[in-house]
Amino acid sequence: MAFKNIARKFDYVLFFSMVMVIVLGILFIFSAIHRGKIVSPIWTKQLIAVGLGFGLMIIAMGVNYQIFRQYGYSLYFFSLILLLLVLFFGKTVRGAQSWFSFGNFSFQPSEFSKIPFIFALAIYLEKNHRQMYRFKSLFIPFLIVFLPILLILGQPDFGSAMVLVPIWMVMLFIGGTKYLYLLSFLLYGVITFGIPLLITYLSFHQDILINSVVLKFISMATSHWLQGIIFILVILVILSVIFYLLIDLKFAINFNNFMITSFLVIGGCVSSCLVQNFLLKGYQKKRLLAFLDPQIDPLGSGYHIIQSKIAIGSGGFLGKGFLNGTQTQLGFLPEQHTDFIVSVVAEEWGFLGAGLVFFLFFIIIWRGLKIAVEARDKFGSFLAAGISCMFLFYAIINIGMVMGIMPITGLPLPLFSYGGSALVSAMVAIGLLLNIHSRRYTY
Repeated sequence: MAFKNIARKFDYVLFFSMVMVIVLGILFIFSAIHRGKIVSPIWTKQLIAVGLGFGLMIIAMGVNYQIFRQYGYSLYFFSLILLLLVLFFGKTVRGAQSWFSFGNFSFQPSEFSKIPFIFALAIYLEKNHRQMYRFKSLFIPFLIVFLPILLILGQPDFGSAMVLVPIWMVMLFIGGTKYLYLLSFLLYGVITFGIPLLITYLSFHQDILINSVVLKFISMATSHWLQGIIFILVILVILSVIFYLLIDLKFAINFNNFMITSFLVIGGCVSSCLVQNFLLKGYQKKRLLAFLDPQIDPLGSGYHIIQSKIAIGSGGFLGKGFLNGTQTQLGFLPEQHTDFIVSVVAEEWGFLGAGLVFFLFFIIIWRGLKIAVEARDKFGSFLAAGISCMFLFYAIINIGMVMGIMPITGLPLPLFSYGGSALVSAMVAIGLLLNIHSRRYTY
């Protein structure tokens, strides 16, 4: 009976958009790894992942999503255990110890941890959305996002950790959190990751770094805990002086909010910079910076962006034709079947083909947000919104990355790039959206 109701109220637009993205993804994965061979282990593994994904998606559709209100926290803690175990027993791939390997098959727990993370946050927001205007109500949500980010950075996998932050912020915004707190967290993130990357960038321009006393001071403050504490105290003193000056000028500013925000932004930033400097390797920072100036390291960290831009630009409006892309078929573009598969589409099918892929993702995200609005309860609404934001930010970061306007973070394009873990996780997420949609009028 449950499956009959699902079929009757099924979101066919969302489902067939997903199917088209998967089919196109398999097609271009074949093109990216095509070297005169019809059968490839990569291609066949993706097909197996599609089959597994459809099976798990059907389960995600069939089970009433409200059961995850009861077991969501358990799934979240289980995902944390997997993220912890992979640090000790995981397989290292491309410099990150992010994979459990079982013979010829492997899976990446960080990909599967995103859905339990959304479960846990949705459960909390449903129960506490009327108190989210209070600062103390942010403590549990902060722990919910901080723990997986810390474990994922330990691998290190910066891209998978980074994508949790915008999902978290959007869900808090929907849950009623004050703008001041969200802006503080946003500034926190900008400074936290901006300062070490700025220092890395300036390390290629020694004359600027040496001549700037301020930058030298920041560099010292973010490289040792004692200098970090001094840096915090100096900044807090400066902010206190600014606060009293503003009071004298008759600005209405609450002292507690001002100091809490200041400590959150400045104190947290320095401590996070220390963690980031410890966890992120030098080559990873260079990869993140390459989008600003690929010529910093044209044969290393900047090589991907340079070749991706060449592939996209050479495709023109209609492209060079399937299996006829020179950058793709001659192997100039690294990771072309995973992170940079959009470059393959743009080169072989041009602006028109890439636009088709973007339009399909727009439909998926639009339908997800519509499902969030129409959900029968707060939990379903938060859950659908979190999943929709996951697809949105994955797409934005990946597409921006291959176009050279965002840092290289190693994030795949969900449902499209090669990668069994990412594909199966995305299909389960689509199954949950279909589940929420089909039960929106069930009581």
